[in-house]
Amino acid sequence: MLTPFPLSEKFLTTLWERGLLVERDETRTRLSNNRHGRDRDFLCRQLEQLGLRELFAAFMTRNGLPLDQLESALRARFEDGRAMQRELEPQLFEPRHYSEETADRWGSDDGGPWGSFAARRHGFKVDVAHLDVDIAALVKSFNAAGITTGSSCAGFVSHMRTPYIWFVTTYDRLWAQAIIESFGLEASWRDDHQLLLPCRASDQVRGCALCLARPLYANRVVLRDLKQVLVTCNRPAETAPLVLRQMRDVVRLLDEPPELPGISRWRLSPCDKTDVLAWVDPPEKAQRK
Repeated sequence: MLTPFPLSEKFLTTLWERGLLVERDETRTRLSNNRHGRDRDFLCRQLEQLGLRELFAAFMTRNGLPLDQLESALRARFEDGRAMQRELEPQLFEPRHYSEETADRWGSDDGGPWGSFAARRHGFKVDVAHLDVDIAALVKSFNAAGITTGSSCAGFVSHMRTPYIWFVTTYDRLWAQAIIESFGLEASWRDDHQLLLPCRASDQVRGCALCLARPLYANRVVLRDLKQVLVTCNRPAETAPLVLRQMRDVVRLLDEPPELPGISRWRLSPCDKTDVLAWVDPPEKAQRK
């Protein structure tokens, strides 16, 4: 389907692939309220380097930046979409690796692993500037969907290091597995905390990570609601296989919603690029920290 804002769609999708939690509806776009506090500084620098600094203030408002205003600015700045991508891609995706911690401090874990998992509707707010670029969108999408990550690495071909996402608790890792399986996607899981991506070359890592990230981010509100049902209706089983079975049973509610208030709207959204950035988090309900 043709869009009236082709440059804006490409621009916003590229920002999201770098890990910026942008959202848009039919007429406007904004940076999500569930962003990390320093993400606004990162976005400001990117717009400034592109000569689009005047758009930043509207990007950060609750009502967002009108897409027609963004489209006009991009058309005035770039000859076409290819010219925009030639400048935007190197700016956003180099260098590819960062050595700093990828998450905020974890905070109190007085309730143990299950208490930590159950208490968080959202995951951590992660500073996009500290994430390896090829997996930034996947890390952000897990946390936006309520699955908390602790560290990550996009891998190194020279060191034969496999890309991974490390989850804060065993329950986050098992919940991630149940969700990924429900999308019909494949991933490798190691011990109680890690997701491994089955590739090492940078272009392959990015493609694999985005394949997992798109359905997570497109369905982030549904998945957060589903997690609340899980922690409300279940006590953790004694072994990981039994916990995973519990979680798979809850995920099946997406196919056959129970007769509960609000559940009828639980349907997974299409996950192609045009649907990922749907504006689904009301500003007044977004998590603030």
